[in-house]
This record gives sequence, structure tokens and C-alpha cells, in this order.
Amino acid sequence: MDTGSGPVAKLDNPAGRLHSLLTGYRETSNGDNRSVLAVWADVLGAKDDTETLLSIAETAGLIPQIEAAVIRSGDEDQEEVFASFAASWASAVLAPGVNLHGGNAFAVAASVEQLAVLGGLSSFLSATASEGRVPTDAEISDLRGQVQDLINSITEDAELPEEVKRLALDHAYRLAQALDHFRIGGPGAVKAATERLVGATVLAPDQVRKSSVWTRLMTVGGLIWTAFKFGPDARQALEGWTEIIKALPGGH
Repeated sequence: MDTGSGPVAKLDNPAGRLHSLLTGYRETSNGDNRSVLAVWADVLGAKDDTETLLSIAETAGLIPQIEAAVIRSGDEDQEEVFASFAASWASAVLAPGVNLHGGNAFAVAASVEQLAVLGGLSSFLSATASEGRVPTDAEISDLRGQVQDLINSITEDAELPEEVKRLALDHAYRLAQALDHFRIGGPGAVKAATERLVGATVLAPDQVRKSSVWTRLMTVGGLIWTAFKFGPDARQALEGWTEIIKALPGGH
């Protein structure tokens, strides 16, 4: 099947993630008589219409992220490329004026040209503004499993002080959501969730910092943080994170 994907797009930048999702939509909808919403649900792995609509909105949010990344690059040629195709990419995501519950889903799919240009922009941003390493699906699944195990243990711990439980669950769910929505949020969103955890650790009350569950949360957060780093950067990141954990009253 010819999807017109053009240059290989990478998930380490918003253009690459949009390219991946729009390509997935084109492939899934081609020759399929299902609705726009049904095809997006498949592509996004959404469970119901509400989740699908929210994920479509998140996907559309990649477009202003692409614009911001291109502007930061200072490359006027790439800015012109973005300006020429942004509206068409938005239409491929949002399908304005189309009944999302009916009609021909393929009719609103991104064209071969639109995908090829988006793929080229992805290659440019990957080379000049990469958000970090992209782990394999197996790595992300393993990390997500560790986060879920932590969430389960926190939830089931009847003796855990309420303040500790509330803060620990809040950050554990943030990590889980970033991993669940990796295809849209990418490395940037995951790293933002881990950085927020570090900030919370600095400001957390002693009761929270002394708890073993917070040390476990920081340990899992460190594994996630380093998974999105390359080579020497990963080793340095892990060493730095380990030092933070050792500094905690409940650390070792």
C-alpha cells in the first residue's frame, strides 16, 4: 500500500509524531468504510468516543508544537514549509465539516504530498531539535508495567499516610499518562513528568521524603528518565538521579 510517507519520520520531535499518526490513519482508513472516529480510535488505541476525541485534540496540538520548534530553529525555509502545509495537516486531523460518525474516513486522510513534506520536516527537527532517545516498544511497556506495579502497591497500602499516598499517586499517574500517550507526547512529555517529580521531591514535606514509597517512586522515575537519554548522557543522568535518591531521608 502506498502511503506516501516520504522520509522516515522519528518520534523524537512533534513533526515525526504527527507524521506517524497521520500515516497510521491513512493506512488504516484506505479501503475501509468505517467512520472517521472509528479509524482514529484504532490508530490512537482509544477505548471509547470520549477518549478518541480527547486524543484527536492532543494530536492537533502537535501542530503548534511543530511551529514553535521550527521558529526556534531560525530556518526561514522551514518556516515557509510549515506555513504552507499547517492548515492541511490540521484538516487531516480534525476533519472540519465532516460527520465523524459516518462518511468515508479515507476522504479526509492526509495526502501523499502532505505526508512527504511532514516527513522531511521531521528529519530536519530530529537532526536539529531532538527531544531525546526513543526507547523501543518493549522498553516502554516494561517501564509502564513498573509504574503500574507501583500504583497498585500505593493504592493497596492501608497504612500509608494520606498525604504521602496522594502525592505519590499524583506523580505516578503523571508518569503513567506520559508513557501511555508517548506516541503523541514523545520524549519531551515523559521527561517533563520526571522533572516535575524531582521538583516535587525538593519541595516535599519531610513525611513524604522519608517514606520508602517515595524512594521507590524516585527509583522508577530515574529508570524512566535515563531510558530517554543517549549513551554517556544516560550514565550521567542515572548517576545524578542516584545521588538525589541517596540524599532522601529514606534513601540508601
